[in-house]
Amino acid sequence: MSAAPQPVVTAARSDPYAPKGLALTLESTGAILLALLWVLPLAYAVWAAIHPAEYTTRFVLTAPLTLDNFTRAWAAAPFARYFLNTFILVTMILAFQLVLGTLAAYALARQDFWGRDIAFALILAQLMIMPDALIVENYRTLARLDLIDTMPPEVVENPPTALPPQWIDGAQPGLWCHLFVDGSWRAARLLWI
Repeated sequence: MSAAPQPVVTAARSDPYAPKGLALTLESTGAILLALLWVLPLAYAVWAAIHPAEYTTRFVLTAPLTLDNFTRAWAAAPFARYFLNTFILVTMILAFQLVLGTLAAYALARQDFWGRDIAFALILAQLMIMPDALIVENYRTLARLDLIDTMPPEVVENPPTALPPQWIDGAQPGLWCHLFVDGSWRAARLLWI
């Protein structure tokens, strides 16, 4: 019987720029102090949430615990309506972006039309515009259309970033075959129209 080959053990190379000795101790101490400094506001928020109002600015270990702050906060605003609004808004934005983004990506990847590259460049360029720069003009437009405090503008103001046409191109061989194998050939036929 021949002996099994032994694995070669190589010495781990050390990073020449890694701190050593006192520098490592100072770096670790500084990191711990920064972490504690970062946690302090969070710890204060928890302290204020579970203690009565008179103890929010005084640190007394024997202060009574209470959950009344949560009850008052929940009653202060219609959170159920906020959750419903958020769900409706997110659902509408997702549907809008999926449909429009997919159609745009398909058109840019599969259709050969004049100005296709310019259209794609414009889509990429609009991604570089900060939404904050358009807030005032968007508000004026919505005010003229009497759409202030309504949901449709929220959906339209979140334009989809078109799926990269490369995804449509790259998916072609496998996706189309799977559609036919799964019996979805009628749906796949629509994609060729």
